[in-house]
Amino acid sequence: MCYCVFSEEMWARLRLIEKAVNNRVYADLWLFVALHFVCALRSGDMESIPAPKLPYDGGVILDKIANGGFAKREASALVDELRIRLKLKPMTPSKTTAYENVPDIKLFVPESLQAPLGIIMAIALAHHPEIRAGDSFVKPSDSLSNIRGFFGDSFVNAIGNRRFSSRRCNKSYLQGIELAGDDGLGRIGGQDAQRPTSPGNPKGYMLAALARSHKTGFGRLSDITAAYLKDAHFSGYSSEFIMRQMFERGVFSFIPAVLLEIYAGPEYVKLPVSIQTRLIGELGLTAFQIEELAETTERAMIKSWKAVNGIIKNPAVIKETVSAALQNIASGAAPSRQDGYLCLMTAAGLPWI
Repeated sequence: MCYCVFSEEMWARLRLIEKAVNNRVYADLWLFVALHFVCALRSGDMESIPAPKLPYDGGVILDKIANGGFAKREASALVDELRIRLKLKPMTPSKTTAYENVPDIKLFVPESLQAPLGIIMAIALAHHPEIRAGDSFVKPSDSLSNIRGFFGDSFVNAIGNRRFSSRRCNKSYLQGIELAGDDGLGRIGGQDAQRPTSPGNPKGYMLAALARSHKTGFGRLSDITAAYLKDAHFSGYSSEFIMRQMFERGVFSFIPAVLLEIYAGPEYVKLPVSIQTRLIGELGLTAFQIEELAETTERAMIKSWKAVNGIIKNPAVIKETVSAALQNIASGAAPSRQDGYLCLMTAAGLPWI
């Protein structure tokens, strides 16, 4: 399918440029299908992508492209402008506008596809003089008869002789990202990677979620991404390895899942993904609370190190303070299990009011 859409050899064999230049419906179809190879957007969000500004009038553009006079650098410039517009005015998926912390929609165009995609965009835009720069310009199309008439029978066979489905294409796109991310982990991770070959590994999983702009936070991310990758379970990894990977990214929402695995072991691991997700949600901890807990623990550890270091360097403190505190605890003069470690504060003679 990708070869049909982007290869200039196939363009010539199937007369795609000739068909698209002379038929607006075919031009819109070509752009709509092509975008599925560089993003994982729903068709509604794809429609909202801002149009770049054409360097010439529509008629001039179509004549230049039909005669091979439209330079590749001009085509690439259209793709660059589109990416700049998305950076200057980020967009979030329309389905998740009511939520916070949703990643902006992503559009990744490899260098090798810059010029071909730019030409496809130029043809589609040239057929719509009413569209101004910055307006939405993608026209969704999934008609099987139009696909057959434009791309031919080989393309129709590739999609199973069914209408074009954005959901199926997006699923394949995300699974490809996951596999590429996991393969990169295995090749560059060295001895630390120890990666199994099964799907659903951390790096590829997170890249796929980011590309799809899935909602963050436990109870949502795993569940939604799993619908595309079919495996939200980090198969084969130890809980320690996942913890390290998640801390590398500062993704604290995955810590509850790791803690549950450490706590319950095989009993938690064997649960279906949906039940695992429900348990995570029932913990009642937000990502912010988890981050605060981690930062508080780190601050406490630093203070402890400084205190122990000070005691070691000053033996008099051991005799005067530590010994007295231990004596108070041993004699039962400082009993407490309240928040703030009141027993230790009382034993050490610190004010607590």
